[in-house]
Amino acid sequence: MRCVTPHVPPVFYCRKGVRKMYRAVLSELKAWKESKNRGPLFLKGGIQTGKTWVLNEFGNLFYQDVLYVDCRKANYISYLVEGELAPERIMSRLSTYHGDEIVPSETLLVFDNVEAVSGLVKMLLWLAGELPEYHICMTGNNVGDEFPTVEDKVAPPQIIELFPMDFKEFLCATRNEDLIEIIEEHGAVEDGAELFRIITQLEMYFLVGGMPKAVVEWVGTGELLRVREAHAAIFKTVREVLERTTDAETVEKAFKLLCGAAEALRKDNKKFVYSVLGEKSKTKDYEATLQLLKNTGLICELWRVNDGNWPPEQYIDEKSFKLYPTDIGLLSYLYDFETKAFMSKEVFAAGKGALTEQFVYQELKCNPNISSLVYWTGQNPPAKAEFLFHDDNRMIPIEIAKPGKKKSNNLSVFAKKYNVPLGIRISLDEMGREAGVLTIPMYAIWNL
Repeated sequence: MRCVTPHVPPVFYCRKGVRKMYRAVLSELKAWKESKNRGPLFLKGGIQTGKTWVLNEFGNLFYQDVLYVDCRKANYISYLVEGELAPERIMSRLSTYHGDEIVPSETLLVFDNVEAVSGLVKMLLWLAGELPEYHICMTGNNVGDEFPTVEDKVAPPQIIELFPMDFKEFLCATRNEDLIEIIEEHGAVEDGAELFRIITQLEMYFLVGGMPKAVVEWVGTGELLRVREAHAAIFKTVREVLERTTDAETVEKAFKLLCGAAEALRKDNKKFVYSVLGEKSKTKDYEATLQLLKNTGLICELWRVNDGNWPPEQYIDEKSFKLYPTDIGLLSYLYDFETKAFMSKEVFAAGKGALTEQFVYQELKCNPNISSLVYWTGQNPPAKAEFLFHDDNRMIPIEIAKPGKKKSNNLSVFAKKYNVPLGIRISLDEMGREAGVLTIPMYAIWNL
């Protein structure tokens, strides 16, 4: 299992002959642009998920002009924050930097790495309130402490979250749009040849993942070694970003925690315990580091509930949770799986189903129809649901079917106990509905 980041040669994000990639978040950004109640926008997302590219692509597609400011490199930005808070002065300085007029509704203002300048987020939110006709977008890493409080008397931004590319976006990037159309129309793929194609693509997604740099390498070269180099480069960038914002000891603890989260997913119950980091590891030693990883989008936390009723917040067990890395490709890189292991259906059971559960979590997390995601375990009788989500003031259970194993009664136990009419079973390639259970294929979770 890899827990170090080797040095690798630079990997170019763009390569001649590779078409631009479809990102679903562009539709959300377009809706923000057209909203009558539009305010400033903050694009949230993990390191290297493509935030900078998405905002610039959004500007190129829907605006006449884009003012892009990398706040880590543009030294003059700090003078704007420290100087007089006068809208005209600020816009004049920005126009000078841009070298052109900033036109309301026609120029998109993009401020990247906003965490690099203390107080910048609050200043931009204030500016957006004073000049609502200007379209202002922000993004960055570990910005949590920069967001305003009620005392700051500025409106909070609209937050849109960018995730790694989901499986639908991966299919689009790999020129399999016809499979997308079949799933959207029929819910599943039935033709033998087409089913083989989509399972093959799913296997490759388990290896490549959805980080744009890795997907570009796969689409552009078709070489898995280059994909792994891209993963290594991503971890190198992660280390560099963390080193800019915290001390060396915390950086090492962060990578240790990432590896520990990956190791916990290989266990039967997937629950994270700090002892996986070492016998003497304690919660208090890693709480701040875990928060850092969550703030930078490198890790996600899923809480256990001890009761399947709505709302889940009332039933959270604060001592029980799972941790998922941001991307399945990065997780498979940490596991250092042999490439040949991905060329058969055995990949779906590898690591006691670790990659499969990671995949299902990612697909649910980025699905706009899924909210209040938690997991559940119960006693008398013992039962579990890998995930619960909210629907019409009820929690709907999701079970991941284990390949080659007998169907469990987990969903029926949950349904009887909490009077839920429907449970969802995620299978590799089956689809159907019987006795209150909807079975859907893993590759179609995005179509829920």
